[in-house]
Amino acid sequence: MHQNTTHKGLETDFKNASTGIWLLIGLVGAGKTTLAQKLWATDPKGTIRS
Repeated sequence: MHQNTTHKGLETDFKNASTGIWLLIGLVGAGKTTLAQKLWATDPKGTIRS
């Protein structure tokens, strides 16, 4: 009985985490071009490029 409750809680946490991760991926994808340009502009040594 106790294990079942714990499992259900973990399942809910996992679903919430997945939603958050996908939202994050979406945001990163949307701002990827701008972010990449900023990183490249602030990286004169070329460490990110190589």
